[in-house]
Amino acid sequence: MTTDPFVRVESDPDVEEHWRVLMQAQDIFVDRNALRGDLWRKFPPSDKIRELRERVMRVERLATIDWQVQEGREAAIADECLDIINYAVFLIRQTREGVAG
Repeated sequence: MTTDPFVRVESDPDVEEHWRVLMQAQDIFVDRNALRGDLWRKFPPSDKIRELRERVMRVERLATIDWQVQEGREAAIADECLDIINYAVFLIRQTREGVAG
C-alpha cells in the first residue's frame, strides 16, 4: 500500500500500477513539451482523433503480427499506448476549453 500524496486513497497494488502507467505518460508529455512547447495546441481536436486512430491501428498491428522474436514487442505496444493516453488528454483538454475543429 502507498501513502503517495497524489493517490487519493490508500490503494491496492492494481491501483498503484495503474498510477505508475499514468505517470509514465505524464513523464513523456513533460519531456516532449519541454522540447516542442505546446505544439499540440496548434492543431484542432480532429487532429487528436486522427492521431488516436493511427496509434490504435499501430497497436492492433503490433498485437496481431506473428513475432519471430518477442524482444521489443512489449515496449513497442507500451510506447504507442502511452501516446494514446496523452493524445486522449489533449483531446479532453481542448474539448473542455471549447476548441472545435
